[in-house]
Amino acid sequence: MRMMDTSCGIEYEKNLREFIEKQSGVIGVDVLHTRYFGNKIYIDVEISVDQSMSLIAAHEIAEDVHQKVESNFDNVKHIMIHVNPSAEK
Repeated sequence: MRMMDTSCGIEYEKNLREFIEKQSGVIGVDVLHTRYFGNKIYIDVEISVDQSMSLIAAHEIAEDVHQKVESNFDNVKHIMIHVNPSAEK
């Protein structure tokens, strides 16, 4: 048996995007990909944060988003967060 991964769907991604964009320090979501593998969900996301903040502060935002997504969305096995600088504040 071969397992293939598939997207979690438009509605799931819309809800996830809105949730992430509401988190403190997140200016926006630049890229979002979700996929089911079996009954588990894998998420790849790029978020924008204020370009003038320190690397430590940007990392703390990413860690906070990571923890909150895993706590609020069922079956998330892994979320990879990449942080982009944004000129917008």
